Amino acid sequence: MEPKHETEQKYPEQCTTYNELVAKMYLLHLDKNREYSPNNIKMLGQLGVCLRLMEKIIRTLNLLGFDALEGKLKEKINDPKFGSVEAELEDIANLAIIAQILGKGKWAK
Repeated sequence: MEPKHETEQKYPEQCTTYNELVAKMYLLHLDKNREYSPNNIKMLGQLGVCLRLMEKIIRTLNLLGFDALEGKLKEKINDPKFGSVEAELEDIANLAIIAQILGKGKWAK
């Protein structure tokens, strides 16, 4: 058995949680890919993905109580009706990976 990485030795809960989140995001990716189809991403390519990333980041900032346009803190939204900070962060992480897959020319292949 290969020795664990130094970070895994020092921070086992962090590393376990990271792996759990990546596995969860992968399943989310599969479900969204099935529902939206790969063409949803292919239509606008990396530019489209970056625009979606920007939208998700601004929504996350808003949920956390930061007005990106005015550049100041406001009241945090504690009861969002559509999604959550966690859901937005999952989408941001998946979109960042999708942009890389697109860049490698492997999307929908």
